[in-house]
Formats: sequence, structure tokens, C-alpha cells
Amino acid sequence: MRANNRLFNEPLIFLAYSALAVLFTYPLITDLSGSLAGSGSDAFAIYWVVWWAGYALQNGLNPFFSLFIYHPLGSRLSIEPLPFDAAHFALSQVLPALTAFNILYLLQFSFAGWGCYRLALYLWRSRPAALFAGLVYGFSPYMMMRGLGHLSLMANGFLPLALLLIFQVLEREKFSLSRLICAGVLTGLTCLTSTYITVYLALYFSGLAVYLALRGSGAAVKRLAVVAGVAGVMLLPVVVNLTGALSAGYYRAAGMLGQAYLASLDLFGLVAPPALHPFIGGFAKQHFGAVGSGSIERTAYIGLAVIGLSLIVFRFLRKHKWTHWLVWSTFGAWLLSLGPFLQIAGRMTFVPLPGFLLAIAPVMQHARNPGRWTLLITLGAALLAAGGLKYLLDKLPLPKGKSLITAVFVWTLFEYVSFPYPVADARIPAVLSRLPDTPGHPAALDLPLGRIDGLKGIGNFDARNMLYQTAHRRPIFSGYVSRAQPEHFAALKKGLLAGVVQAQAQAVSSAKPATRGDDIKALIRRWAAEGRFIIRPLRSIIGEAKYKDILIPPSTTLDSLINIDLMSAQAWRDVDSLGIGLVIVADSTNAAASAALAYLRGLLPLKSAAAEGKTLVWIIDYNRANSKSDD
Repeated sequence: MRANNRLFNEPLIFLAYSALAVLFTYPLITDLSGSLAGSGSDAFAIYWVVWWAGYALQNGLNPFFSLFIYHPLGSRLSIEPLPFDAAHFALSQVLPALTAFNILYLLQFSFAGWGCYRLALYLWRSRPAALFAGLVYGFSPYMMMRGLGHLSLMANGFLPLALLLIFQVLEREKFSLSRLICAGVLTGLTCLTSTYITVYLALYFSGLAVYLALRGSGAAVKRLAVVAGVAGVMLLPVVVNLTGALSAGYYRAAGMLGQAYLASLDLFGLVAPPALHPFIGGFAKQHFGAVGSGSIERTAYIGLAVIGLSLIVFRFLRKHKWTHWLVWSTFGAWLLSLGPFLQIAGRMTFVPLPGFLLAIAPVMQHARNPGRWTLLITLGAALLAAGGLKYLLDKLPLPKGKSLITAVFVWTLFEYVSFPYPVADARIPAVLSRLPDTPGHPAALDLPLGRIDGLKGIGNFDARNMLYQTAHRRPIFSGYVSRAQPEHFAALKKGLLAGVVQAQAQAVSSAKPATRGDDIKALIRRWAAEGRFIIRPLRSIIGEAKYKDILIPPSTTLDSLINIDLMSAQAWRDVDSLGIGLVIVADSTNAAASAALAYLRGLLPLKSAAAEGKTLVWIIDYNRANSKSDD
């Protein structure tokens, strides 16, 4: 009977979480074939990564390196999350690629919720408490905010399932190799979703090993080592790619301490209201922005009910076999999420924290955003809160217990609700799938032109250029990767490409009003001129390279890096050597793109090839250019 109940209950529970996913991400469900969750840049870029992984496999290319962006150099890639990529490749064989992506995207919430439900059910043996844990882990403000563009940091349904098998393996007296391998495979799949998660789990499981060793469980430590070994084997391709990227100079350590500080949680970050809330979101961003509300990296709200229930389990269920571990691991994740220096209510204290060591440690420092520890905080808090709820249900009579469950669920749903969820128009102009052939010159110069990575950028990057490439499949010059080489940025500082960047910069600077960021930079320049003491710690926090960029006015920086005095003949040689056959303007109303197009038309023979909406396609008229050279 119990097996039959499970066969009925499990799909029903998964469907319930799926219904919540549809509700919390509304209106995405209304346009699965033309929208992406998010505001644009990150969402388009991650969709491109998922598309590229499948395209590369289908065409016998290396998925970890692409010549399709940052042309002509190409770039190494981090194609996370790999399990999602594989699932999308399979599903896109029977559904349109964008529809397949959105269906799998919605399933990430329900899968995470269901996975945490299964783990909590194993720990506490209470279905209502387990259902609550799944709600917290699958639909917390952290998860909803990461869903706006950080797919690899919210596709974490494998994590609670991996922990479930690990706990089962560690508790059994009889050795089971098959269970150990399954636990290792699930751990490996978890690590393949994100390099960040891999780093965090390495520390997490190291802490678990120490915890077990202190309790005299040597056999359990050995079993945990087998799990880690299986996961390590699965990670070998990623490790090889990451090692190659490190040796090739893709990862730069400069300014990591400052990056870590800017992406750290505030001391009150866990109680900063979520900015996606339909009723208090605007108020939260305005009054709690300094604490983290509205920031994709610093959103960590877990809810008042969750905090209260977690304190109950710590007080009354300390004898439970895993309570101490859950408490200490969750506390440790929170402590590391605070980053290198303590921040209180948006104010910097310069009080060093354990995260300072991670921010300066070789290799580890590249996991530069301490706020991403919130994933493990949320998981731990969900499990602890489920334990607290279970304790109260055991103590209360049935009518009061039902009232408590209803109140806790309704209140938490109110705290977490996020609709209307931000969505971006991801429709691709049809003309891009039938562009004219340009033999010998396959590249498309995409406008506006820009390149960025997680630390730096040049030009005016528009992620729609990467989205549109999934249709026209021509190499483009722009790109967005997690880390780039200095050569990728240097390539836009010479010749024709430099002229395009400069033309864009002049158009944008003339129309751009001063921002708060500009005011802060001006203040730092004034402090430097006055020799203020605060400049010394500021330099260590933001990094020497960024500090020097701030000291040099933007116009001077551009003039010193770029020379745009090109003659038509030189421009033509650049176009020919770079293999440019087309110019694609993603948005003709964009000031930077319009300025760049006007600049190119003054130098090169361009012929209009196609237009649809705001998207324009121009072809390089090689015949006209050759006839001019003959004359």
C-alpha cells in the first residue's frame, strides 16, 4: 500500500511544485516560444551558452571553445549548467529550441522543490514539514532572483537528492557500493551545474568529513571519499578546460578582493525584503537597497517564518543525528557569504572575516561572489525550518496543527511571491535565418559592438547579438563570457574595430546624463588629489587596475587607447582580413549602433540586404570596392 501511495503522491507533489513555478514566473507561461525570464543581457547570454553546447555537439565542434564569438580569436567557454545543456539538446529535437528551454527552465524550480522535499521527508518523517522545505528551497527570493539570468546557480535540484543518498549511505552499517556510486553521480551532476557550486561543495563536504571524524566515524569518512572520487571523475572534462583557461590567462586575480566585497551579503541581508515582491518590492529597493534588496548577487531573504522555525529546531531537536551538522554548515555558509569584510546596514566596517582568506587564496579567489553561498544557506534553513515545523506539529493537537500548517504556508507564499516576473522579448527576426551568402567572408560585424566578461568590458555590448546568432549562425565580434583574455579586449582597440568602438562611445557620452557612479568616481578622484587616508583601503578593495581607470577621465582613456583616423583603403583591408561579409544592426534606434553604422557607411561600400522591425542587415559590397580599386 505504501508503494502504491508513493506512486500516486510523488507525481502529485511534483505537479504542485510545477504549478507554483508557473505562478511565480507568470507571465512567462503565456509566451514560451517568444520570451525568456530576465531583463535581457544575462538571460540571452545563458540561452546562447545552452544553444552553443547542443550546436557544437551536433556539428562535431568543441563545446568548451567557440570561434562564433569574439571573432576572429574565439574564446574558451564555461558551458554551465551541463545537465541542463544535455536535456535541452534532447528536447530541442522535438520542440522549438526556445520553447524547450523555457519548459526546462520552469522544471528547475519544481525539481529543486521536489528534491528538497524528498530530503526533508527522510530527515524528519513528516510530509507537511517536507512540503514546506521544498517550498522554501525551490521558490525562495534567492532562487527567483537567480532565475533572472544565473541559470547555473538555480538549477540545483540534484543537490538535495545527492545529500539524501549521502546521508543514507553514511547511516547504513552495511557497505553498498551501488549506493555510493549513485551518490557520487548525483554529486557530480550537482557540480556540473556550476563551478561555484563545485567550490562550495568541496568546502561543504570537507567540513562534513571533519564533523564525522570528530565523532569517530572513520568508516563514514571513507565512504564520503568514495562519493567525492566518483564526482571527481565526472568533473574531469571541466577540470581540464578550467586548467587550460587558467594557463591561457583567462582568469585574472586583479581586483578580486574588491569584487568579493561588492558581492558580499550585509549582516542584515537575510531579512532584507525581496525586490521582486509585487506589493513591497519598490519599497524594498528604495529603503533596503544598501542591504541587498534588488541586487541579484546579494538577495538572500529566507523569510521570518523560516528563521523562527529554524531557531525552534536548534533549541528543541539538538539530539537529532543531523541537527548539529545542519546548524553548523548553515552558519558556516552564512559566515562565508558575508565576504572579506563585515558590512552592517550598508556600511563598511573593515572588520576582516573568514571570507577574506578565500578572496585572496589562489584559484579559490575566482569564486569571487560570496553572496552565492546563499544557496547552501537556503537549503540548510529549509531543512531546519522543516524540523521546527515537525516539532510543533508533534506537540499541538490536530486542529491547531492544521491551522499552523495553513498559516505557515500562506505567510511564506506571501513573503516569496514574485509575479509579475520580469520577462524579455526573445523573438528573433525571421530575416536573420535567411541571410545572403558571403563566400570567403562569413563573419557578421554586429552592432552595437562590445565585449564583456565577469570583470571587465569594452564597447557597447548588446546580448541580443548573441541571441540573434542562434538563428543566423555567423561568427560575430561581440561576446559575453565568464572570463576573457586581455587579448580579447585589445582587439577592439586598433584599426576598424577601434573606430567603431570610438564612434559608439562618442554617441553615448554625448547623450548620457551623469549617474551616481560618475559622481562616486569624481569623489574618489578628489580624495586622491587631496591625499585622503581612505584612498589606501579603497585601492585594496577595488583593485589597482580599476583604481587607475577611475583616476583617468573616460575621454582620456578612450583617446589614449583608440585611434580612429582611418582611410577608406585601410578600413577595407581590415574588413577583408577579418572576413566580414555582413553588418547586422540589432536595434536601429540604439544610439551607439546608429553612430557605428554611420561611421562604417562613411568608410565602406555597404548595401542594404534586409530589414525587419528594428533589425537591419547590410552586406559589404565587395564588387563595388574592387571596381573602385581598379579605377
